[in-house]
Amino acid sequence: MGGSKDGIKNYFAPWYHVKHDHSYTWFEGMNYPYGENPVFADAQPLISNVLRFISRNIVDIADYTVGILNLLLVLSVLLAAFFLFLIFRRIQVEAIFAAIAASLIALLSPQILKFTGHYALGYTFYVPLIWYLALRYFENYQFKFSLWIAGTIFLAAWVHPYYLMISAVFLSAMWLFQTLFRYRDLSWGHRIRDFLLQIILPGFAFILILKLTDPVTDRPYNPYGFEEFTASWRTVFLPYSIPFLIWFKRFHIEMEQSWEGVAYVGASGVAMFAFFWFRIVRRGVKGIFKKWIPRRHFAWISLQSNLAISVAAGLLVLVFASGFPFSIQPELMTDFFPPIKQFRSLGRFAWVFYYTWSVFTFYLIYLAFRAHRIKGRKILAYTFVLLPLLFLFAESFDYNRSLARRIKLVKVPNVAHNGQNSPWISSIKPDRYAALIALPYFHVGSENFGTQGSASLPQAFEASIKTGLPLMNVMMSRTSLGQTWASLQVASEPYSPLEILPAMSDDRPVLGLRIGQRPTLDGAYLRPRPPFIYQKGKIKLYPIFLKKLASTLLQQKTKVADTLFQHKNGYATASPEPVLFIEDFEATGDTDGYLKGKGKTLFLHENNTLFSGKLKVNPGDTVILSLWVKIRADRLAITMFGFEEKDDADKDNVSWSYPSLNRSIKAFDGSWALCEREVIITSATHRCLVNVTRWKKRPKSLVVDKLMIRRKGRAIYFLENGRPISINNRHIPLLISDSLFVQTP
Repeated sequence: MGGSKDGIKNYFAPWYHVKHDHSYTWFEGMNYPYGENPVFADAQPLISNVLRFISRNIVDIADYTVGILNLLLVLSVLLAAFFLFLIFRRIQVEAIFAAIAASLIALLSPQILKFTGHYALGYTFYVPLIWYLALRYFENYQFKFSLWIAGTIFLAAWVHPYYLMISAVFLSAMWLFQTLFRYRDLSWGHRIRDFLLQIILPGFAFILILKLTDPVTDRPYNPYGFEEFTASWRTVFLPYSIPFLIWFKRFHIEMEQSWEGVAYVGASGVAMFAFFWFRIVRRGVKGIFKKWIPRRHFAWISLQSNLAISVAAGLLVLVFASGFPFSIQPELMTDFFPPIKQFRSLGRFAWVFYYTWSVFTFYLIYLAFRAHRIKGRKILAYTFVLLPLLFLFAESFDYNRSLARRIKLVKVPNVAHNGQNSPWISSIKPDRYAALIALPYFHVGSENFGTQGSASLPQAFEASIKTGLPLMNVMMSRTSLGQTWASLQVASEPYSPLEILPAMSDDRPVLGLRIGQRPTLDGAYLRPRPPFIYQKGKIKLYPIFLKKLASTLLQQKTKVADTLFQHKNGYATASPEPVLFIEDFEATGDTDGYLKGKGKTLFLHENNTLFSGKLKVNPGDTVILSLWVKIRADRLAITMFGFEEKDDADKDNVSWSYPSLNRSIKAFDGSWALCEREVIITSATHRCLVNVTRWKKRPKSLVVDKLMIRRKGRAIYFLENGRPISINNRHIPLLISDSLFVQTP
């Protein structure tokens, strides 16, 4: 369905797990040599493991995995309509109206947006199913429905953990209102028992099994997006469809929306929301339809009904999906319930409000229809029914049509069952290689370090599926920080011993699949070298002998100029021009620095101006900002490495940029990383500033060392006993001439 990078990856992960993995509990398709838990690989372990079992023991259906996943997504819409129909019938809505309304509500489901790539979250029937089971339970509190709820939540968590959390929040809200308004229905012992069984037990069982099957202990604890991916009044009460957005922009109305928070309830739902709260203010809950619906015909909505409890719970979940109470003091509030930080897209919880409010809206419409029909006002009665249904039909049609424009056929060539291989695939002898690495290298998922997917991504997944070779690349969620550090070290400059090598027990080379180049994180280990096993057009295939390269490249020496000009503090250059700026923090440092000497602790909620002054360069010159940072810990790498250039009046900024440190990493060494970025100076008379900050209270601090500002293309050496021991902030082997002459400029 979805042609996005996420879409291709979310087909690949379950497909590889079904076809090639050796274990039900471990995914080997990416992050070689470590692998990953199928949950964090988005492999939909419940579904993929069922398919894997069938393929291993009954009939091989591995190559039909993508088709089966697509079919399940389509069937989920039908199931959503079915369970919504059952809900309407439980609240005594006539079958014809219930069937039409349920079908249209299912077709406008915000989860259909996930058909563009996040397939595991696209099973639209899940929230209606949980809601239906909850309604059945709250009717007469039968224990069997508690078991059904617990089992459903537990199984759904193995498709995607968000289903577990969404269920927990929704059911907790329902239990809250049941306790407030129907507290006499159950004893406290009965209430606590069923609450624990429905919500706590499946969550505990899921986490326990996940911990027992997952050896990784250093996953990121603070993923990005918790404060950004929320619902708002725009995402809930304004349409998502493309024609509507274009129409709004004509009137210069700002329509920024969080895609994760979309839960549009339709025009009827919006109108009913406004009318509902207006009537509550005027008459209270019991008076909403008191004049329209005589008591002798049927009861009006009351706080004692299960539907009202559901709607109240949906409203509370909507408040939660909007970021409350965490938006008040995000860093402080999340400390009270740390697991919520792992569910960074709070906007997804608004799905609950979509279903509950949509059903409630059409239930009230149905009540109005019944009331007027009973009184003989048939024209008015059918107007009350047909207009909202026609609006909902038009909106769902427009919604799915606009979404169809975003859904593109996944163009991964020749991966269909029994499809022909691409010419370059035929050149690969899988038994000669330990793994495959797509280049330029991509690694997405640690929330701290990484590099985005490259043009080689579709071909990488094709080659991996066809050959069974695992990928060294990563495109997953919450990957290990240590494993990420070791993997990215392979893509960086050869600088320190590769940490990944001890985990690579297979002595065979890695197969490089290269399509294009990239200026960053595409280092010497991965550069094309003969012999090429395939080279045509943009595609190159060649073996990479990492263990051999690790020993040769680390010993490779950089030639030093025969004549050096010494400057203060032991630094030297190959020309007499002065060093722009160097700060080694020996005078101001307060902790251990990089290699030796002192480093400086920076408190990240403050501005930490490491340099402020004028640089003696020509207008238009490029300078390099180089800094060692100790960032091998969660959230430190997203600290900003800022640069500002003021104007002649020293007030306004000529340039201002604050990229994160993880976008400028050049080399790794232990817990330290060398970060470098290039900036262009417009005038030597302007004051420049280098600032390291996050403007956040957590993490509290960061250690830095050895800030160097140098002109691009100029080498700066550090001398010890008159001999160079480092170049351009790097301690690497140097080739020093016996005739080296050091003089003072």
